[in-house]
Amino acid sequence: MLAASQADALQMLAAGYSVREARAELGIVGTARREAMSGVQALLASPSVFFPRGASELQEALNRPLDLWRIFLHPSQRRIAYRETYSGPVRVTGGAGTGKTVVAVHRAYYLAGRLPAGSTRPVLVTTFVRTLADNLRSSLGSLAGSHGYGNIEVTTVAIGVAARMKKSVLAAISTLRDAGLDACDLERKSRGGVEVGTMHRMKGLEYRAMAVIDVSAASVPLRWAVTPVDADPKAHEQDTLRERCLLYVACTRARELLTVSWSGHASPFLSPFLS
Repeated sequence: MLAASQADALQMLAAGYSVREARAELGIVGTARREAMSGVQALLASPSVFFPRGASELQEALNRPLDLWRIFLHPSQRRIAYRETYSGPVRVTGGAGTGKTVVAVHRAYYLAGRLPAGSTRPVLVTTFVRTLADNLRSSLGSLAGSHGYGNIEVTTVAIGVAARMKKSVLAAISTLRDAGLDACDLERKSRGGVEVGTMHRMKGLEYRAMAVIDVSAASVPLRWAVTPVDADPKAHEQDTLRERCLLYVACTRARELLTVSWSGHASPFLSPFLS
């Protein structure tokens, strides 16, 4: 019988994938060892399996900090965490205790290591549970060691607010703060509390609850952002589609709850849902 990692690689090669494609798909980042070794030697040398060679070595392993075991990855998890790239968003599912969190920690660490030198935009790791955020920071500290993880930001994010115009964003932040709630502008480096930003800034983010505000006829689509139809029908069509896509992006940031609000007349983009 073959180990799962070996079987997966052979199946991909048999299916017509190149060696390079198979390595990228399975997240194989190391170089192959060319020296000959027996099957037993190869098994003992595997970084994925620990075989104590005596009671003292077993005791030494058991005496190691629990944090080191908390960041251990199974080969199937490592393929997900260290895959070079994905074609789009990825959702990792599994029951409690199956290692979803440790995969997220390793993925963040891997992506942070690929950031360009001098980058000021960190990898963002978000959770809806404050205690889990503390555990994530602890695990990242164990994984990064003395190098630290300054280019990874861990925060709790539950609520987002989006608007088409900046003035609406600032008004929302002011209103939230007046109500005694923490609120921050997505354009600033500091994060936390209710996150408020323009629809453009919402790309790539996700929140448990999302409020899209000022979706009125005067704001969405934004008039000055759309070419008049009599000036250029094709440009008008493209501009209108772009505005519709912005609203779509903002609304799909919600994971569980979405509220869309407006004053006066609603955006024409909402007509199919209001009729």
